[in-house]
Amino acid sequence: MRSPVRTRGAMFYRVFRALLTLCLNIFYRRIEAPGLEAIPQDGPLLLVANHGSALMDPLLLLVLVPRRPGAWRGALPLSGGDQS
Repeated sequence: MRSPVRTRGAMFYRVFRALLTLCLNIFYRRIEAPGLEAIPQDGPLLLVANHGSALMDPLLLLVLVPRRPGAWRGALPLSGGDQS
């Protein structure tokens, strides 16, 4: 049986993703993401955004990638780590 915390997290993810998809469809006419069919359905996966937009890239990945991420990681300056 799934824990209540895990179930709430899955429900929040689905609602947030649907709301985000609606917002992106309003603000952008067309979003192209070639190669989505090559993303495996299971197993390890590393996605790296090749653009400097620290706000839009993770949101677009969240909407476009057909599977739920296990964890999100930010760049070193975003995570507050030592830059030396």
